[in-house]
Amino acid sequence: MTKSDVKPAGAAIVTGRAASLRHKTIREEFDFDASQFEDVIDLSFLMGEEQPSLFDEDDINPDLYDILDEILDVICCASDAEKLLLVAAKQGYALSLGFIDSEGYVLDSDNRVLHLNNHGIALDMLARSEYYKNSIAINLVRGLRDIWHEARIGDIYEILNPEHIIKIERFRCADIEAVAAHLIWQLRNEGFAGLWRQYMADQDGDIALSYMGEAENQPDSMSHGKAIRQAFRQWFTDNNRVNAADHDALELMDTMCEEKNTKRPFGRQVLNAEQLAGLLALPNAMRYLAQIQQDLLDDVFYCGVVDDINQAHLHHILADMQGHERAGVMFQSANLAVKFFPSKDSLF
Repeated sequence: MTKSDVKPAGAAIVTGRAASLRHKTIREEFDFDASQFEDVIDLSFLMGEEQPSLFDEDDINPDLYDILDEILDVICCASDAEKLLLVAAKQGYALSLGFIDSEGYVLDSDNRVLHLNNHGIALDMLARSEYYKNSIAINLVRGLRDIWHEARIGDIYEILNPEHIIKIERFRCADIEAVAAHLIWQLRNEGFAGLWRQYMADQDGDIALSYMGEAENQPDSMSHGKAIRQAFRQWFTDNNRVNAADHDALELMDTMCEEKNTKRPFGRQVLNAEQLAGLLALPNAMRYLAQIQQDLLDDVFYCGVVDDINQAHLHHILADMQGHERAGVMFQSANLAVKFFPSKDSLF
């Protein structure tokens, strides 16, 4: 069943990071052309919660349906993953496959579509490839956790101050990968060992290994959240991941500045440790970060700025908030601004 409010033929090319687009990548900027994602299928239909109309003008692509249905059957073997699927379906999200010029997925929260990378492979070939279906499944798990966050913390960016916008973006990215490791490990225990092996070979495979080290040595660490905490912590050991998340948060703030066009486009709230642990809880309500919730906000390991360029970018944003704009130029002093531009719009 195609998503009625998505019209691929007229979709624009989105360059860089639009406010409504989230992209799982740690390597490069990307150009995203939604027009080549021709078929979109509602999750509610795939989950059997909605029946197609006999008079629906939009035909279902049976090959795409079969591939996604097979992948969802696997993912539903992990109870928490199934809960994420049900939440995404209830939120009205749909899935589509197409080529993404990077690893991962693109989450379009405005149109409620999760775009998954098919690596440019035709559907008939994709249906015969366990490797590429596993790749789609892994990124679907990541994307579903991202949708979960979009529903729970999507609006928090509007009320936080800039420093804490950076923090919540880091925590969101780290949580997505840690929870993905947790869910894919559950699937491994249900007999899908090939999926786990492929996840270990992923660019974030160190997180998988970190999780496995705890889960194998202390089996109860899965139920108590220790293995997920270890995976969460491992995310921060790679400066490339941290810097990429910071860069995305800063670009988001630039977008907020442009859209709101006010001197103070950001809120003044800060993250509360207990609230943070609740926001990042698992679908079964386990607050796996509760034991380190205060460290997340105080420990430089989790919240220190490690990249000079990102730090300069943040300082620039903070300086603009304190500055005085006159005739399109920012000044630190209001008196100096008036001296340069006696008229608000020009020199004269």
